[in-house]
Amino acid sequence: MITLHIGQLIEKEMDKNEWTQKQLAEKVKMNTSVLNRIIKGKRPVDQDEIVAFSKVFGVTTDYLLGISGHPDVGVGKDGQLEIQFPEKVDSFDPAEIKKEFDSLAEINKIIDELGIEGMFFNDIEAWKNFTPEDVEDLRKHFEWIAHRAQERNKEKK
Repeated sequence: MITLHIGQLIEKEMDKNEWTQKQLAEKVKMNTSVLNRIIKGKRPVDQDEIVAFSKVFGVTTDYLLGISGHPDVGVGKDGQLEIQFPEKVDSFDPAEIKKEFDSLAEINKIIDELGIEGMFFNDIEAWKNFTPEDVEDLRKHFEWIAHRAQERNKEKK
């Protein structure tokens, strides 16, 4: 039996749908170069991306993960095979998947997006370059963010 890695399965489904990498990348809200690396097996696929691919192709996640050899067959919670009929959608944003908010993960994501090397907060040398005005601005900004967070939490209650 020949097994295909997820990138090959994604490419197979793209061909079936006659989609280019650019078209699929748009549908799953992903950069084309990231998709290309996934297809070539040079980048792992996270669970949200697997869900997005499964939604736009109308196949099960089990199929994409190689657990099932058929797009409509999955493994149920009891370990038994079950036929599923996934709904195919035009596009799917992995951000739509509801998760518990993790403030530290989000802050780290911002730091990564901004290309900040190492954790700036731990860089004593960077802090030494701050003027008194910079420190005051930083204090006011942190206070403002903390105040907004408290207000939002009050509104939720």
